[in-house]
Amino acid sequence: GKNLYIFNINFEELTHSLILLDGHSEEVEDMRVLSSGRILSWSHDGTLCLWDPDESQDLPEETIKSAYREDYTFTRKKLSPQLKLEGHKRGTEKRKVDEAVEMEKGNIASSGEDGTIRVWDKETAEQLAQFEFGDDYSSANLTPLKDGRLLFVADGNLCIWNTETGQLELKLDYVEANRQRPELVAE
Repeated sequence: GKNLYIFNINFEELTHSLILLDGHSEEVEDMRVLSSGRILSWSHDGTLCLWDPDESQDLPEETIKSAYREDYTFTRKKLSPQLKLEGHKRGTEKRKVDEAVEMEKGNIASSGEDGTIRVWDKETAEQLAQFEFGDDYSSANLTPLKDGRLLFVADGNLCIWNTETGQLELKLDYVEANRQRPELVAE
């Protein structure tokens, strides 16, 4: 679906709360928790959202009748994205974001079915860099390296992109790379 939920269950008091993460207009592809504790999600609508679960807005409390306790309460909170990262599209048509990772300095890298990899500022949502790796509906698997570069596999090639300089530093045929340097492509 297009929404994400965070559940908090207190078994001692028999209560639970729900936080609704409401920011995508189409199906959510995936999500991950970042080192800062924020949540990053990405979607078929071509966007990524950064969420801070500590910044939720209260919604009216609902009461659910329990078979065990009549005073059982269910609280619900709605959370809007702290930042929305938009840009994966061809022309005016938004394209699915396939993958997103946290880079060494906390910025975000994403790949989408628009044939691009993009690097985003974690505080402003500004796009810092873009690399075109393939045709329409191509996607890439991303692995951030400790020095700020990005290792990715796309269209049968193993590549290393320097996100600071914008230069592609390595491009090897994946099959050939596996034969010559299996440690680069080991599972």
